[in-house]
Amino acid sequence: MSGSEEYLKPHSRESWDTWSRGWDDLIRDWKNPHSIYYASCSLHIADFLPQKGLVLSLGCGTAECALRLRREGITIVCTDFSKGMLAKASENHRSDYKGHVFFVLCDAQHPPFKDSVFGLVYARGALLSYVPVPLDVLTEAHRMLVPGGVAAFDAMNWGKESTGSGYGSLSREDGDRISLFHWRNQDKKQIKETIYLDPKGRVAALLGEDKSIRFLYPSRQPPRGVLDEINEDHQDIGVMKAKSVKATDFPVYLIFSEEKLRRAVEFETVDKKGKIAWCFEPEDLKRPFQQAGFKILRMAPLGNLHRIVTGVPPSGVPGLTDFARQNLDKIAAIEKALHDQLSMEKAAHLFIAGRKD
Repeated sequence: MSGSEEYLKPHSRESWDTWSRGWDDLIRDWKNPHSIYYASCSLHIADFLPQKGLVLSLGCGTAECALRLRREGITIVCTDFSKGMLAKASENHRSDYKGHVFFVLCDAQHPPFKDSVFGLVYARGALLSYVPVPLDVLTEAHRMLVPGGVAAFDAMNWGKESTGSGYGSLSREDGDRISLFHWRNQDKKQIKETIYLDPKGRVAALLGEDKSIRFLYPSRQPPRGVLDEINEDHQDIGVMKAKSVKATDFPVYLIFSEEKLRRAVEFETVDKKGKIAWCFEPEDLKRPFQQAGFKILRMAPLGNLHRIVTGVPPSGVPGLTDFARQNLDKIAAIEKALHDQLSMEKAAHLFIAGRKD
C-alpha cells in the first residue's frame, strides 16, 4: 500500500517473543497450514538424522520439531535468538525426556560453535525466509557440519498463487489509536505492514463505533455467503460496505479500488511500520545452497494437502475432512510419501536438503 519500503524490517526478537506465547497452539490448529507442513517437514528432516552424534537446530522456536526427532544416541542443540521461544522450548522438553537436548540463546547468522562438529544442521519454520541474508546462514551451516553432514531447511514458497494483496483490517487500539493492518505478497516478499492513521480522517471514520473491521482485497474472493448486498457510500476512498454479513462477527468492506484507498491512506498516515520475509521459487532456494558448497539431495513441496483438512474446495468424499482434521500427522505422512508427485507451485513451503562433501 506504500511506495518506499525502507520502513520494512526483518521480524525482530521482540515479535518472536510475543508469538511464543501461543505458538504451539497456532501450529497445531487444523485451520492453519502449519499443522500439515510443519509435521511433513519434520518427517523429511528425520530422513537425514545421523545414527549418533551432534545435531544442531537453528531458529528452533518452541522446539516442537526436536520433540519429534530426539532419540537415543543423538544430542540435539536447539538454538534461537528469542528468549521467549527458548523458554517455551525448554518447558516442552522438560517431561517425557529421551536422549540429550540442550538450549543455546544465539543468532542463526552468528552461531558460536566450532567447525565440523554436527552431523545434521536443520531449521524447521522457514528460518531462511526471516533472516536478512539466507546465504550467511547456509555458509555457517556448511562450516559447522562434518564432511558428509547434511543441512535441511524449509522456506516460504513463491508459487503461481502467491501474488496478491492478501487481507487487511482497520482497528481501534488502546488510546483510540487507529491502525490499518495490511498483509500482501509482492516481488517474492511477504509483507505485513501496520499504518497508523489520523483518527479524524476519512478512512478512520469507517470504524464508526466498531473496534475492528475487515477489508477484502480484489485478489481475495469474498467467502461464499458473506456479502449479500453492497453499499456504495464510500466509493471516494475505494471501498464498499456489505449491508448484511453472514458467518462473521465484524463488519466487512470490499476494496474495489486499491489506488483510491492507497491515496486516502497516504494522505492520512501518521506513522507506519512493517515486517518482511522472503519467498523462494525452487531455483531461488537451490542457488544459495549451492553457493554455500552443498550438493542438493532433495527438494519437496510442503503443505499441499492442507486443502483436504480445510474442506475448501469440497473433496466430494464423505467424512474425508473430519478424518483429516483428526489425523493431521497421518495426512502429513501421506504428503511426505507423495512429495515427488505433488506440485511445487502450489506448495505453502519448500523443503530442501544438501550434503557437505
